[in-house]
Amino acid sequence: MLLDQKNLAVELLNVFKFSRAHAVVQERPRVFHALSLRLAGSGHFEYEGRSFEISQGQLAYIPAGRGYQVSTEYEEIMVLHFNLWNYDGNQIEVFCPRDGRVSQMLMKRILEEWERPRPGSNYRCTALFYELLAQLQDQSEMAGSRWEALKKIRPSVECLQKRFFDPELTVEELAACSSVSSVYFRRLFHEVFGTAPQTYLTGLRIKRAQELLASGYYSVGETAEYSGFSDAKYFSTVFRKMTGMSPRQYIRSLQ
Repeated sequence: MLLDQKNLAVELLNVFKFSRAHAVVQERPRVFHALSLRLAGSGHFEYEGRSFEISQGQLAYIPAGRGYQVSTEYEEIMVLHFNLWNYDGNQIEVFCPRDGRVSQMLMKRILEEWERPRPGSNYRCTALFYELLAQLQDQSEMAGSRWEALKKIRPSVECLQKRFFDPELTVEELAACSSVSSVYFRRLFHEVFGTAPQTYLTGLRIKRAQELLASGYYSVGETAEYSGFSDAKYFSTVFRKMTGMSPRQYIRSLQ
């Protein structure tokens, strides 16, 4: 894993921010590495038969030479392109910091320094990049005992990211993906993510629902179905509980 390496050497090539909506993009393999932060929205990634969701506040590391497809209803992204030495991993890695404000602040400082070059800017950007990696290692799901817990339930986490919008998905099924009991899975999951798996799953579904409603292309019933809720009335109840407003009120708030 990227954050397990002790002697990484980096050279920043580009730093930028962009947004896109209703897009399906086939990214070809590139000669440089990338680290992206979702400021808003989410992206659904697919490569080599794998698929997973990267949501607001999460970061994705894309190694050089890795092609993939990403689809999104809407996402706003900040991206670093860079050369990297002393690491030969070839898999996409996702980082889920507990406090995304720190990562966002560091990424914004890198972007500001990059867009307003002055003597020493390159060194300041590189120093901030190393600080970002240090913060990710310190507070992300990859750190310390949480990393050990994550290794035990990684198949379950990958299944959750891939199928969170499936209304038939249960905690028991997620636990079975890692060949552990549901009780043990709940304990490990809470250690990694700081919340219960069902609460985390519901949060992902509500985030997806907000994105679909914001797009203006889906009714409340369709949004419920596409977000993993089999009952529109129950969806509206959960949505109000988590956001403080009904789905229709949420739509009106965006107008």
